[in-house]
Formats: sequence, C-alpha cells, structure tokens
Amino acid sequence: MDFRILGALEVWNGSERIKITGRLHPKILAGLLLSTGRTVSLPWLVDLLWNDDPPVTARRQVQNAVAALRRQLEVFHPGLVQQVGQEYRINIAEENLDLRRFESATRKARQLIETGRWQEGFDGFRTALALWRGPALSGFKGQVVDSAAARLNDMYLSTYEEYAQAALVLGEPERVIPKLQKLVGEHPLRQRLTARLMHALHQAHRTPEALRLFDGFRKAYADELGLDPGTELMNLHVRIVQDDPVLLPQPASSNSLLDSASRQGTAVSAAKPQSPVPAQLPTDVATFTGRNAHLAALDRLRDSGVRTGIVTAITGIGGVGKTALAVHWGHARRENFPDGQLYINLRGFDERKPLTPHEAISRLLRTLGQPANTIPSDLEEAAGLYRSLLADKRMLVVLDNARSPEQVGQLLPEGSGSLALVTSRNRLASLATTHGAEHVNLDTLSPNESLDLFTNILGPRALEDIESTRRVCALCGQLPLALRVVAANLIQYPNKSLAQLANELEGGSRLSQLSIEGDNTTNLTAVFNLSYSALSDASQSVFQYLGVIPGDDFTSSLAAAITKTSETTVQSAFQELQSAHLLEQPQAGRFRFHDLVREYTQTLASVRLPEQARNDAVGRLVNWYGDSSKPRFHEFNNVVAACAAFQHHGELWILVRELARFANEGANTDIARQIAESALQTEEQDRNIVAKLSILNSLAGIYDAGGDTTAALETSRTAASLLSQTEDEDLHGQILGNLGRLLYGYGEYFEAEQYLRQALQIAEKNNDQQRMMIRASNLGRACRGMGRYDEAESHLLHARHIATKNQKPNLLASILMSLGNLYCDAGKYDDVLAVSHQSLAISREIGATRIEAMAMLFIGQALHVKCKPQEALSYLGSALQIFRDEHRVGMQIDALQKVAELQLDIGDVPRARKHLAMTNTLIDSNRSSNALNGTQARILCRVHCAAREFEQARAHGELACQIFRTSNQDPLRLARSLDALGEAHQGNNDPAAARDCWTEALAIFTDLDVPEAPKLRAKLAALPTHP
Repeated sequence: MDFRILGALEVWNGSERIKITGRLHPKILAGLLLSTGRTVSLPWLVDLLWNDDPPVTARRQVQNAVAALRRQLEVFHPGLVQQVGQEYRINIAEENLDLRRFESATRKARQLIETGRWQEGFDGFRTALALWRGPALSGFKGQVVDSAAARLNDMYLSTYEEYAQAALVLGEPERVIPKLQKLVGEHPLRQRLTARLMHALHQAHRTPEALRLFDGFRKAYADELGLDPGTELMNLHVRIVQDDPVLLPQPASSNSLLDSASRQGTAVSAAKPQSPVPAQLPTDVATFTGRNAHLAALDRLRDSGVRTGIVTAITGIGGVGKTALAVHWGHARRENFPDGQLYINLRGFDERKPLTPHEAISRLLRTLGQPANTIPSDLEEAAGLYRSLLADKRMLVVLDNARSPEQVGQLLPEGSGSLALVTSRNRLASLATTHGAEHVNLDTLSPNESLDLFTNILGPRALEDIESTRRVCALCGQLPLALRVVAANLIQYPNKSLAQLANELEGGSRLSQLSIEGDNTTNLTAVFNLSYSALSDASQSVFQYLGVIPGDDFTSSLAAAITKTSETTVQSAFQELQSAHLLEQPQAGRFRFHDLVREYTQTLASVRLPEQARNDAVGRLVNWYGDSSKPRFHEFNNVVAACAAFQHHGELWILVRELARFANEGANTDIARQIAESALQTEEQDRNIVAKLSILNSLAGIYDAGGDTTAALETSRTAASLLSQTEDEDLHGQILGNLGRLLYGYGEYFEAEQYLRQALQIAEKNNDQQRMMIRASNLGRACRGMGRYDEAESHLLHARHIATKNQKPNLLASILMSLGNLYCDAGKYDDVLAVSHQSLAISREIGATRIEAMAMLFIGQALHVKCKPQEALSYLGSALQIFRDEHRVGMQIDALQKVAELQLDIGDVPRARKHLAMTNTLIDSNRSSNALNGTQARILCRVHCAAREFEQARAHGELACQIFRTSNQDPLRLARSLDALGEAHQGNNDPAAARDCWTEALAIFTDLDVPEAPKLRAKLAALPTHP
C-alpha cells in the first residue's frame, strides 16, 4: 500500500485509491503517518482531533476510531495499525510513505551536489519535488496538524530553494523563475526565496525586475518587521548592481554560488601578514555518542548555500549535552572553517557573574590579534571592529552558555562563510527574528543512545547485565550528564553490580547520587539551581508549587488552582520555564517535567514551601481533580499517581470517586479497583464514615464497570446498610440510587424500585435536576423489567423532558435509548425505530459510543421483527463490535444473543449455535446477570428444538423458566421462556405439558398487551383437544 500526505491524504492499494471513511479516521491516520517509525499516545491523538476542547468521551472515541481504522486497512494489509501498550503506531516501510521518499530523494540530491555532480543533484531535487500534490495535509485543521503542516511546507520551500540554486549553477534560470515568482508571492518575507528569484532574474537578463523585487522586499520587510534585509540579500543586491561575474553559472563550484567571491577575499587577505589561526575549541569528548539527527541538521545548515553569518542556537536543559554537540561538530567540520574557530564561555548559567557583551567581544578581539589597548571602550565601536575583522573570513564562532539574546547579539559574525553556534539553556527565540537563527533543540538521548553512551564510558562491564544497565539509564532520565556521572562513579567501585546501582538509584534520592565528589560542574542539583536562580520571582514561586503535583503531566488550569493565582500569571511563568528548558509541552495544553527536574521540584517544594502551604496546595489539587463539572478524562494516570502519593489524605475519597467515573468511561478497572480497595482499608482504620461510604459507593461502580456484578451488588448493599451512621442526605441519595441501578441491571427489579424511589425523592427535595433526571430514568428502566410499561414510559418521558429543558444531550441520548428498549419489550417497533434513531444521532454527535451501540442494538431488534434480517444484522454487528472494542462483556452477551436469535429465525441454525457458543464462553468467564443467563437458556431451548433435539431443548427451557420464576420479576422473559419450553414439550409429543406452558405464557402476554399474545393464542388453538 502507498500512503501520501504531501498534499491531501491519499491511500492507494496498487492502482486502486482507497477511501478512508469515518468522521475521525482520516485525521487519525494522518497523525499516525506523521509519526511513522514511533508510537503516539492516546492524549496526543485526542489533541490532534480536538485541540484543547475534547468531548467527555474523547478517550473512548479515539479508541473506537483507531479500532475501526484498523479494520478498514486490514482488508488490504493486516497488521498496519498496531497498539503498543497504551500507544499506537502504523507499521509501514519508509518507501510506502511519500514524505519518507521525499526526504530520501532530497538527501541523495544533496550528497550528489556535495561531490560536484550538479546535474544529477538537480534531477534528484526535481524528482523529490514532484511528489508534492499541494500543501501538506490539506483539508485538515487543528493546532497539531497546522504545526506539522507548517513544518512540512517549510521543508518544501527549503528544497525548492536548493533546486533553484542548482538550476542557477547550471545556467537554467528560466526553469525556476515562474515557480519562484509564485512562491515569493505566497511568502513575500522569505529572504532566501527572494534571493533565489533575484539571482534568477538577473541571470536571465531581467536585471531591472530583480532590482525592483529587492526594493519591494526591503520596504515590506521594514513595514512588517521594522528590520533591514539580511546580509545575504544586501550583498546579492550589490553584486547584481555591479554585474559581478560570480553570479554567472558556476558549474565548477562545489557548494555555493558565492564560493568564488569567498576565495577572492581569501586570496587578497593571504597577501597580508597573518596572525595565528585561532583554534579555541575545547577538547572533543572522546565518548561522544548519538545525536546523528542533530549533527545532520548542522551539516545541512552549513551546506544550505547561505554564506552570511549563519546562526544556530542549540538549546536544551542543563546537562543535555549542548556544549558537547557544538564542540564535537566543530572539531569534525574544522576543514570547513579554514580561518579558525573561536570559542567563549559566556557564563550565562554559572556560579560566576555572566560576561557582559563588551567583556566577551574584547576577549574575542584579543584572540583575533587586536592589541588590548586598541579595543574601543564603546560596545558599538568594538562590535564594528569585530565584524570588520571577520569580514570575508570563514570562521566558526561558538558562543557557549549564553543567558539572553542581548548577550550574544553583538558577537554574531556577518562575514560570508562564517557560522555561529550559540548554546543556551534558554530558547533565545528572538534570535530567529533578529538574526535568522535556526534552532536546534536538544532533548534527552533515546534509550539506545543512552545505552551506547553508558557502555562507551564504562566498557564491557555495562553489557554484563543489560537489563540493569537499561534500568540505570532510565533512572538517569537518559540525560547525558547524569549518565556520565553515574558511569564515572561506578568505575571507582569495581565490585558494585549494575543491579545494586539501579536499586540504589531507585530507592533513594537520585539527585544526591548524581555528582562526582569535588566537581560541582557535575552536580545535577547545582546545575538545576543555576537555571532556577535565573528565573523571575513569580516563576520561582510557581515552579516550587508545581513540585506537589505527583502525576506525569498537568495543565495550566491545575497549576493556577494549586498556586491560587490566575491562569494568565501561570501561563506567563510557564513561558519562562519553557524558555529555560525546565518545563516541556509535549502536546497542546499539557505540560511535564523531565524526570530529574520533577524530582528537583519536589525537593524544592518540600524545602522552600511551609508545611501548611504544601498541605493547602495538595487539598486544592485533590479538589481540582474531583471537580466532576469539568470532565477531565486525560487525567486518569495522574489521578492514579495522586492516589499513591496522598493515600493518607483526608479527602482521598474524592480521587477514588473520580477513578470510578474513569472506570465507567472505559479506563483500566483493575488499577481503579486496587486503589479503591486499598483506600477502603485505610478508611476502616481512620473511621471516617462519610469517606468510607463514598469509597464503598465508588468501589461498587468500579466492580460493575469491570463486569463483576456480584461484587458490585455486595459492596453497594454494604454501603446502604451503613447509611444510618450518617445524616448526609446527598450521600444517601447517591448510594441508594447506585444500588437501585445495580439491582435493576441484575434483574432484581422490585428491590431496585424501592431504592430508586427513595433516591428520586431526595433529588426532588433538593431540586437536583441532573439527579432527578438520572434516577427517574433508572426507575423507568426498573418498571420496564417488571412489565409495567405505562409507568415506565411515564418516568422516562419525564426524564426526557428534564434532559431537553436542561440541554443535557448525553443524558437525553441515554433516555431515548432506554425508551427504545421499553418499546421493544412492549412490541411498539415503529416507536423503537423513531426514538432509537434519535438516540443514535445524538450519541454519534457527542461521541457517546456505548449509547450509540445500545441504540443500534434496539434498531436491529426492531428490524428483525419487521422481517428485515440483513439490515438488522448490520446494526447488530456494528453494536457488537463497539462492545468488543470497549470490553463491555455483558453487552457483548446481549448482542450475541440477539444475533443468534435472528439467525435462528431465518433458519441458519449452525450460525446460531456458533454465536451461542461464543456467548457461553463469555458467561462462563464472567459473573452475568439472571436476565442474561435465563435468556441464554431460552435461546438454547429454541436452537435444540430447531435441530429436533427435544430432550436437550426441554432441559434448557426448564432452566430458563426456573431462573425467571426464582426472580419473579421479569414476566415478559418468563412468558417467552414458557413459550420456548412449550415448543420442546410439543416436540416430545407431550401436548398437555405444552398446553400448560402456553396457557401460562398467554396469560402473561395478554396482561402485558404485547404482540406475542395473538401468535401464541393461534398455537394453542392448533393443539389437539384433551382426550
């Protein structure tokens, strides 16, 4: 298969174009293709689809959409979309994605040009550019897609600039002028693009147009940005005016059209007395490892054709290896800078005072041979002298450990062929605007790079216990400085095992162990202290409070809550923290710390915040997570972490309540159950009855979400039995309402009615509209099970009215779905279709997939009765797939039973048996309700009758009747079971027993006024009379 994102999304299977259907599926596929070769998280996909405003069911919608996308693609190629833990990836070869083919082709073209093979390189660029069909990812919107598309489209522009450069070297300007004109019109402030068009126009003998283009650009640049054009464009303008021959085709040139000018400058200066060539780079790191992508990025910048003071800002957290990268690359590429390498530590983050710009430029001037007594005291004059000395030189200038753009602005070279590498813990974002800097952001090493670095330092000993070595690397946060420190320390202890080292790091404060005695530059705490001390007071305060957050990530809203400040204040602090690389933003709206920085913030919080301030902040954090009015389904893992961190907090029950809500939405019920059970044990000791009851109620919901209805009922009954110990009326309503809901789900309708009526009265007394709606709806469902259809309809219509009035679409969809279930039982199949289709439309709009599937179940049931089996199977199959994707066992059983009964009615007994066998497996491995067990026995009775296996049929029919008689609460299903058992008796030539069953069933059907009554009356009439 072939996937294309350089334009609109397209999928091809050979010569056939495949349409990806579904509202979310194409965008998810685009996101997976953007991340080919790595996994993406569920929260990342949520952000891809909804930015910062996901629906309450976002997590489940993504899971369902990924499952549906997988099914679409598996028709053509199995195993394309894979789940890895809680993350997803697409498994395709690089040659099957146009983006990767484009990258490969441009890489080969550059290599050809580096060796002087300009025509082949030109052809290679043309092949690469032909893969583009329009703007990348066109047709998709959203922050994540917009950012990715902007990056890809910029890559296209850069490649076209290289393609145009090759055309000019070959003397073919007419081949690129039309496209350059179009691109410059679309990107009027892009300097390199404008330069290529000016050069092409001049080479095509259209010099007046080139000069007018420059004048227009200079005016627009000044109007928009308040800046003059960069040196490259200014120099090109001068050369065009002078009709410099360097602008003619230069097929012998190896890398740049301006190389010959550079050589001319070098020749002139060679006649002058030469100072020693500076070679100030520190010693290269012998064990430098990895960073291939970053080294390649620096190479591309060097080879980009820009020869006027290229600036690269290498930024990242302290200890990530910024200086090591700059120095290593400088040593490896020193032949590209024949006039030398300058290096200066600006001490931006240092125990010593940072160098001022004048102090720094004075040092650089002395290195360049300028006597100290001739260096101007005025910074502007000194900077002018510095730029003059670097003019026409090809030098590398490494400005290490910069604190701010202002510190380095005057130190950047502007001479042709020079390049500055600036390293900093701050982002230095304004350098991109003022000096056209390219940013190279360093993250931690990959796990494999970490392993390689650790092994390079420690030697073969690191490979003796590879699993422990990987643990050590992970505990070092894959941070190069931490890895170097740990390896250096381990060398001093030859008898210490790697497993022992990993246990020490895991069991204590890692930061206290990450230092080399006597060398403060290797002390991670000291490294982080330097970054922290450079923050503003407001950002330091926010940073301290963030140390109370135990989870992996967080939002600015949570930070504002725990700091008791505005989100505006927090967002300002976050910007500063991100600029200092103390905070990361892995996806829109969510933030996190590097692993070791998190430990540092926790230490700060414990040392610098007073105990009462910490406790108050934790309380605000717990209540923020527990605010059920604002669905926060991203937060499951963070709530789990908070439960572990604050297991003795007095309001732990609030977090457990949230876990129950998450479990009901499809989160991991095993984790939620373990935490809730542990919390219950803690409350047993603390004797807080309100907290204990709340946890019991939540635990019952978690058991139910996990399919353990027996444990759910037992736990809920326990909670109800303890209600006399508290006067909290709202808690009474919650527990009684939950118990009633569980009881009707288990088929205990009479008892459910009792509790639901009490819970509804409490909600009505408090005028709690939402709980009135939920409890009235549940009471209607219980009445339906008891065959009191008019009363059930009254409660459900009342609930529907409240939902409509209060604009609660999720609850309205659920109530309509319940009406569909009621009308199914009552035999009002036109009404089933009407309300179920309404429920289906709303649930799809809001992403309520469980309700969507239930609505399809009842539509399928109605179509079955209306003799439309194929349509019915389609709806039933779609519902079943959703239940499977969401691991809803009870609902899977219900759907399978309905499918089996439909197949039985159309005469496909083997398929009916197959589906019932699947249902049996699910029933055997789970504790199912009486209704499901009884229905299973009834349908098996019918299957054996169809196969003329009447003895087995009788046994199953008697079991079904026994189940429904014992509960004495579901007359409709008892009557249906009696009807099936009568068929078995008739097959066994026992018409008297058949008559008894059918007579009892007819009385029930008649009382319920359902369509089965006249049909059964006809069967009774056909029986032979008594002898």
